[in-house]
Amino acid sequence: MPAKMLTGESIKRFLKISGRRHLFITGSKGIGKTTLFNKILSDITGLSKPNIITFAVPEKAVYFRCGSQTVKIGDYCADIPGKSNKMKININIENICVPVLNELSCSKEEWTAIDEIGYIEAENLKYCNAILKIMDSKRLFAVIRKQDIPFLNEIKNRKDVCLIDLDNVFNQIGCVIMASGQGKRFGSNKLLVKFGDCSVLENTLKAVNLPFGARVLVTRYNEAAKLCEKYNIKAVVHNFPYRSDTVRIGIKEVEKAEIKGCIFFQGDQPLLSRETAEVMSLMINMHPDKIHRLFFDVQQGTPVYFPAKYFETLKNLPQGKGGNCIIKENPDDVVLVPAKNQWELKDIDTPFDLEILITKKPD
Repeated sequence: MPAKMLTGESIKRFLKISGRRHLFITGSKGIGKTTLFNKILSDITGLSKPNIITFAVPEKAVYFRCGSQTVKIGDYCADIPGKSNKMKININIENICVPVLNELSCSKEEWTAIDEIGYIEAENLKYCNAILKIMDSKRLFAVIRKQDIPFLNEIKNRKDVCLIDLDNVFNQIGCVIMASGQGKRFGSNKLLVKFGDCSVLENTLKAVNLPFGARVLVTRYNEAAKLCEKYNIKAVVHNFPYRSDTVRIGIKEVEKAEIKGCIFFQGDQPLLSRETAEVMSLMINMHPDKIHRLFFDVQQGTPVYFPAKYFETLKNLPQGKGGNCIIKENPDDVVLVPAKNQWELKDIDTPFDLEILITKKPD
């Protein structure tokens, strides 16, 4: 599940890169919203526990907790039509909860943390205004119910909010690992050379071991394809000569799944981190129709994400060309995602490149 995949460091980097103030986690019931929220709370906010917790006792009530104070804000009512949202709002939400929220908006802490904002709270105008007051004066980290409710939609869609939908972090993104280089300058198959406790290629496979909607390795080496079995990654072995062939094969494979775009990774970037793959995926979910490219300082490189609108062009690249020609023609469509360090972008073309990277450690 995505909640187990994402780390506080990757989310913290994502939030910083985005330039946005607030962070919300949403997703379907039982997917692990609160688990992730509690796991990363300190990393993101510096707080040891949430300021506010709301929770439901099925077919009984909804409660609001702040510190040692717990009050009922919703009463179960079987007569309410429908199969869900059967809690009737309680007057405590205005008499007790709203003053608590207003007090939080004036606190000296940078962050307020709430688990969660749900439909009961969204039904009360004064409670909603108190939430907005917090967002205007402080930074808000919150779990938010995934439901089509006007107020919840309003705050999720604000331009100052980073929204992580745990239902769709990775599963709508394709992943193509490019591993078809002939290694002429290296003198042998660089992908299978030892790097750390495994091969160069396996370091890349570890970094992309995330639940993408589709994953495929495109290679000319049976040994590389065999390695993919360990990570449940599909491999396509071919003998076409050009980089454009590798791109075409990869796109044709991943577009069979319901994806909104595809990230291209290189098999010979052994210092690319899994954290950076997570950060790119989060950025892609924020801007799914943009090209995303990893960079450090003035250097741009791979991974590169292309939205589905470029798939036909990618399948028909000029002979020997890669996705760079699309990037050059569409510079305003590119989002640059910063790497952790310069070494994440480095690939291996020669034995000297390998020697340099072996001596380097990720920052």
